[in-house]
Amino acid sequence: MNRASRIADPDRVIASIVEWEADPDDVMWLRATFETTEVYLRINNFPDENLYSLWVGDDQYVELGDMPIGWSRVGPLSWPPSARPRRR
Repeated sequence: MNRASRIADPDRVIASIVEWEADPDDVMWLRATFETTEVYLRINNFPDENLYSLWVGDDQYVELGDMPIGWSRVGPLSWPPSARPRRR
């Protein structure tokens, strides 16, 4: 997985309206566009972990117990056979 985008201010993303869709490249990842930046959200192994992790760059995450109020998921929660499987 190569996620080149970085989030300078994760709190702004968390406080904004964001529509997430399944990332066709990686199973259990969602993607969205925030302003002009691609942002990524990993769906974790709940309840052993927080439900979501927001990728902020350089292998750093913001852990989230639930989706913030302004966030929503659009489209089916499914991935194509070509998507890379989830890694830990």
